[in-house]
Amino acid sequence: MIKSLSRQAYQLLHEGALALAKVERTGMRIDLNYCKIQRRVVDRKIKREKERLLESEEGKLWKKLYGNKLNINSSDQLSKLLYNELKIKPSKVTTKGRASSGDEALTMINSNFTKKILSIRKLTKLKDTFLEGIINHAGVDGVLHPFFNLHLVKTFRSSADSPNFQNMPIRHPEMKKIIRRAFIPRLGCRFGGVDIAGAEIRAATFYHCDPNMIEYICDKTKDMHRDMAMDCYMLKQEDVTDDSRYCAKNKFVFPQFYGDYYVNCANNLWNAIDQMKLIRKTDSKPLKEYLKEQGIKSYSKFEKHIQDVEDRFWNERFLVYAKWKKSWYKRYLKKGYIDMLTGFRCSGVMSRNDVINYPVQGVSFHLLLWSLIQMVDWLEKEKYETKVIGQIHDEMTFDALDSELMGVLKKTKKVMCHDIREYWDFINVPLDIEAKFSGIDDSWYYKTKVEIPEG
Repeated sequence: MIKSLSRQAYQLLHEGALALAKVERTGMRIDLNYCKIQRRVVDRKIKREKERLLESEEGKLWKKLYGNKLNINSSDQLSKLLYNELKIKPSKVTTKGRASSGDEALTMINSNFTKKILSIRKLTKLKDTFLEGIINHAGVDGVLHPFFNLHLVKTFRSSADSPNFQNMPIRHPEMKKIIRRAFIPRLGCRFGGVDIAGAEIRAATFYHCDPNMIEYICDKTKDMHRDMAMDCYMLKQEDVTDDSRYCAKNKFVFPQFYGDYYVNCANNLWNAIDQMKLIRKTDSKPLKEYLKEQGIKSYSKFEKHIQDVEDRFWNERFLVYAKWKKSWYKRYLKKGYIDMLTGFRCSGVMSRNDVINYPVQGVSFHLLLWSLIQMVDWLEKEKYETKVIGQIHDEMTFDALDSELMGVLKKTKKVMCHDIREYWDFINVPLDIEAKFSGIDDSWYYKTKVEIPEG
């Protein structure tokens, strides 16, 4: 096993920096003409949305209150309009106790007016952050060369800038489509990536060794997120939809792993029922209607139910994991630092959540970094046309020649799932990878799942 502050840890950082420098030099193709057209289109949309906003009753009141000083981007003006003038009850407060006018608060208000504000914000970010960032950093040849850094994040993960390739839109459908269509492969190639399935869940298991978690990972018939959807929404297995499973995964399971607690989870799970129009699968019954039949007739009762779910989650389902979190934090309080399995040390003032999450986030990325080093070296030695062109958290991004793709994926699986376990003997569960690639000459947006051949 790699010891704390070991030579192998330095070697990973050193070789990783060299490999990422090659990735940066290769770069990724951008359809610059498309980006410039979209910038103009989005700019016109923003102007139209602002005009419609100010033509609404709320917009007219806003103009009356501030006149020439009206600033659609002013959070202070918006808060006074919503909460002082329109008497809307605040749905969320800031850390300073003030009524929030952030995106989450406006989403919860869910009026036509706040929907217009949110639309303008998204379009503005799409134009100023993403499209401008891509256009300004792409060279005259239409190739983008983002920087990938290994020295800026406390968890020893990577970061990216100029522009931030790791932060391209994925959750908002319109933004995702517009931006990802700008990234194109070289002629005859396919744009896509390979990522480690459940990387952070597996990395956490290296530390806590919870037998129930190991069983979830190793037994393909088990599904933790489906089971938690059943618990959270009081469903039978056959009643769980893809959307209710998604909510359990992203609004309960991962928040719990990262240190959130039942109040926030309950609020997000409850709001998701209306936002995503959740139903019971077998008869399409609206979920709130179904929950009423189960005795959950109000949010307060739902919150109490999620409190019970949380208690079972940590004190029954993942008891060993829970004990590890307590002992790990106690060790930090005694020593003042934590050592990762990959040989890096985090020290200084950290919150309890930081102490628990940093080693997991760091190691999950190091799995990817070690694999990236091997693939960049192998592709270069074998003189492949396929190139590693980027990295997003637990994903390695490729510009792959179609005729080489299956061979590259076969090698990638060997490296990421098998060779790595010989290098690091603390890996106590199987590793698995997933691949998604575009068609030949298609953009990043059109990537679909690709089956990886066995070695």
